[in-house]
Amino acid sequence: MLELAGEFADGLLITRRGGFSPRYVKYATDKVTKSAAIKGRDASKINFLAFLETSISKDRELAGNFIKKVLASYTIPNLPHIVMDVAVIPQDEIKAVIETATRQVTDEMVDTFAIAGTPSDCLERLSKYSEVGLKVPILYIHGPDRKNATELAAREILPHKNKMMIRCYLKSCNGRMNQEY
Repeated sequence: MLELAGEFADGLLITRRGGFSPRYVKYATDKVTKSAAIKGRDASKINFLAFLETSISKDRELAGNFIKKVLASYTIPNLPHIVMDVAVIPQDEIKAVIETATRQVTDEMVDTFAIAGTPSDCLERLSKYSEVGLKVPILYIHGPDRKNATELAAREILPHKNKMMIRCYLKSCNGRMNQEY
């Protein structure tokens, strides 16, 4: 599939959801770039985009601990309560599973599969993706305080967009992306 993108596509959304490491992004962009070269296409004109799981806070530990929950369980922590209630699974059981799984996510996993920390930490991590060919990172912003994290991204990360194009989405509590900043 990556070879086909190099052959025909103007762009490639490498991840629909975050959790792909810079190493994988490099793997994907290299395959697309090689395929484009074989077909005589200018690979620099191919846009590479990716959603990146992101947690931003002035408190690095708080941001890192929050993203562990997201990495530990993709869906359950963000489901509306009504969905869990209809599933007839007690809230305390779900909470216990999430807490257990969260403790299993290491700091190394956070550093590999997400962007979490202070705004400057996040900029540093974003540069790793830029270095391997990602042209449009899309920050999928989670807590610990989504509103504050989105404001921090707007004030302290987006001004660096002259180095890279950044799109931020605020995920609403109903699980849909509903606001672009």
